[in-house]
Amino acid sequence: MKITNHKNISKKIAQILKNEDKFVLFIHKIPDGDAMGSLCSVFCLLKKWGKIVEIAWDDEIPYQYARLPYVNNLRKNYPQIDSETILISLDNSTNNIINKFYPNLNRDNYKMIINIDHHYKNTKFGDINLIIPEAASVTQILYDIFKENNIKIDIEMAKCLYTGLVTDSGRFQYKNTTSHSHLMAAELISIGVNPDKIFKSIYENKPISTLDLHKLMITRTEISKSGSLIYSYVLQDDLKELNLPYSASMEFINVIRAIENVKLAALFKQQKDYTYRVSLRSSGDTDVSKIAIKFGGGGHPTAAGYHCNSKDINHCIKQLENKFNTNN
Repeated sequence: MKITNHKNISKKIAQILKNEDKFVLFIHKIPDGDAMGSLCSVFCLLKKWGKIVEIAWDDEIPYQYARLPYVNNLRKNYPQIDSETILISLDNSTNNIINKFYPNLNRDNYKMIINIDHHYKNTKFGDINLIIPEAASVTQILYDIFKENNIKIDIEMAKCLYTGLVTDSGRFQYKNTTSHSHLMAAELISIGVNPDKIFKSIYENKPISTLDLHKLMITRTEISKSGSLIYSYVLQDDLKELNLPYSASMEFINVIRAIENVKLAALFKQQKDYTYRVSLRSSGDTDVSKIAIKFGGGGHPTAAGYHCNSKDINHCIKQLENKFNTNN
């Protein structure tokens, strides 16, 4: 079902994109396909229109998205902002990433913040907020903005939009997939998107040593007596020894999530400071966003995450087990 109750906000955002001249774009840390697709599609559009547009960036480029248009513009960058700058936040539920880049930011430093997102716990931190939790992806929200305001989607933008849609809908298998998602995909394909090429670049582009990484994570996989909780972990030393980027570990959680009767799958990913980023997935029976929020994180009912500040993996695991057992 097409979402139509946000057209006034959509129109306002389109007017700003057309009429303003200076923009800085933000997405969340450890970006997924939706964040990357959203970022690159908006960057494509603004570049095409001759705007001054920069990306606030200090992250690793996931190899899965290294072939997206304009990815070569992603390098460490803390753009200068002033009272004429429009900040655009994409796929962020809070303004934490903006505060990370500009910890001393005050209202006189920028013109406005546009916040476009689909997390239902979004804090609505923008001057303009377009938050549609029902949307399969942020790229679906952007697609609707473009379509509703007669903004032409070219082939480069289409590739970016499709990437966000296919990844955040779980290849069109998650509950957030709707008829509108498929109609959007159909139009993007008619523009020239090749689903096979995008699928291969995302899902069939793994370094061969990813197999060794998966072997390690399989040997560490544990499952609760009830069979409803399953988890594993990856260490920084694993990635260093196998010469793999952090993003190589991201898909493994979907392997363990697929086990029969599992309600909650968790992957503990050690960060460079040796604390752990915890990714959560569910089959839909458990709202993992509620668990993540209790630990200061967030996300969607079937996919969420949080940060465990401990450097002790056993502590992080026990903490999650206790919270899960309390709620089940």
